[in-house]
Amino acid sequence: MINRGLKLFFFLLPLLLGLQIHSHSQEVRFGGALDMAVTNDFAWEFEGEIRATEQLSRFETALLETSISYELGDHFQVKSGYRHYFISSNVIPTGSPDDQKDRITTSFYAEKELVEDLNVQYRIRYQWQKEIDASEINSRQYLRNRLEFDYNLTSIADPYISGEFYYRIDEEYQVQQWRLEFGLDIELTDDLDMDVFYRHERDVNVLLRDIDRIIEVNLQYNLEW
Repeated sequence: MINRGLKLFFFLLPLLLGLQIHSHSQEVRFGGALDMAVTNDFAWEFEGEIRATEQLSRFETALLETSISYELGDHFQVKSGYRHYFISSNVIPTGSPDDQKDRITTSFYAEKELVEDLNVQYRIRYQWQKEIDASEINSRQYLRNRLEFDYNLTSIADPYISGEFYYRIDEEYQVQQWRLEFGLDIELTDDLDMDVFYRHERDVNVLLRDIDRIIEVNLQYNLEW
């Protein structure tokens, strides 16, 4: 099973990287997460991530995050988390929701099977973040809306597509970023999953707009308490 998952990953990764050849701004990200099921409905998760340029020649950001989630029946979930960023001095603040030092989020998920093997998930997320600013501490608040479709292609591989936008809700009331994502969830073993995706991300209505094309690879180990 693990060999089949790795073959899918190495087949997909060159295709995704090929999409970035003419990219204006490019990143490669690697992450890992430990997901612990405390009870049947309650889980605790700890994760870390490193972000670099596409050629891996320059470190940009690292982060650590902890979160808790609770299942509300078969179709709903709530989740809250705290994330801290370690940001390189080479990163120039642009006003993007991705330029931040600390982040607190609260999310509500709703998921339903549309037809056999095709699921749709809606997520609404409140986000508070502390901005990068050398002279003073500023904060921003966003309401994020994401719609995702995933298809159970095989017993170990689920491709998905999602779209999301960030709507600022404190001093300004406007969309400040949108993103489109294509990915593949792969079950390597019964306890280990891998998620690889390509994301196109664009800032709007900010002073210094940025466009990112991102490749990310995440590993998640699932542990029962």
